[in-house]
Amino acid sequence: MYGASQPVSAVLLAPLTDPVPGLQSYLDSYLTPDVQQLDLDSWLGNSAVVTAQQSRCIAAIGAALRSDWS
Repeated sequence: MYGASQPVSAVLLAPLTDPVPGLQSYLDSYLTPDVQQLDLDSWLGNSAVVTAQQSRCIAAIGAALRSDWS
């Protein structure tokens, strides 16, 4: 066992190259945690990176943030 588990406080939606209209509100109505759009501009210091560009980079960012639990 890994210890006490923490409840999920928010679900972050990654930027999409092709936005799905109503996805955030749909998930928000069915999930208990708050559903929010991930805003990479706020993390990157307001770099004005286009949303489509963010969506192409999200896998690399996720891989860089990954930590292996062994």
